[in-house]
Amino acid sequence: MKCLLNDKNKSKIGPDRLSVMALTAYLSLALSTDLRAGESLLAYWTTAQSVQERESALKSEFDKVGLDLTVFAKFKEFNDEIKSKSPSFVIAPAEFEFVNNEYVPIVGFDGPAGKPNFKYQFYTLADGGVPDVANSKLGVVEQADRAEIKEVIGKLSKKIPKSIKTVSKSEDLFPLLVFKSADVIMLSPQDFESLKEKFTTAVKVIGESEMIDYPKIYVKKGQDAKTVTEAIAKLSSDGLKKVGFSSTRALLGGAK
Repeated sequence: MKCLLNDKNKSKIGPDRLSVMALTAYLSLALSTDLRAGESLLAYWTTAQSVQERESALKSEFDKVGLDLTVFAKFKEFNDEIKSKSPSFVIAPAEFEFVNNEYVPIVGFDGPAGKPNFKYQFYTLADGGVPDVANSKLGVVEQADRAEIKEVIGKLSKKIPKSIKTVSKSEDLFPLLVFKSADVIMLSPQDFESLKEKFTTAVKVIGESEMIDYPKIYVKKGQDAKTVTEAIAKLSSDGLKKVGFSSTRALLGGAK
């Protein structure tokens, strides 16, 4: 009899409860394939601007589209975080594609003149000769692991320098020339314009790299990128201009 009473008193799932359960399941599925609030966006690119300046200009804009922006000052910290957390979205220099095949580009940033790409320039001391990049000690901002940096520079310059000295910030490149730690440094024209007033050292351009795109937003392979791409298209141009970009453009590589 006790068992019969227990069976009789078992709660029943009525139509209303079934509706709620169905709606919950639907929303869970929708959120798993759409942009989730607070989705991490890890960012690193070489620039003369500080982390604080970049986050101040862009963080609130990305917050509006559900992306929680974190900007890193050093490539190693950025790369370690990617390996540790495997985020769905990152902002990285286009060189990221040379050595990483787990992410695909979905949005590109255009430079201050509205162009999607630029060329790095190679600088040396103005009062010296014209060293051959292939036989030089080259100073660059770190944008790849030590084991991969030669491959990146080789693709950019079509030459493999004798040795490569990496620094974590653009402003650390000029001292390499002054103290003879490097014969040549590689710097974007945009960063050179930002930094030249801070240093009295006279330099000259002795060459330039292959064409390279400005930084891009990448999505991890297999992730749905459509919602993110559409959301980023609505970013304020004022915020972009504060960090040296003029606009964004959708790329087909990562969109489903």
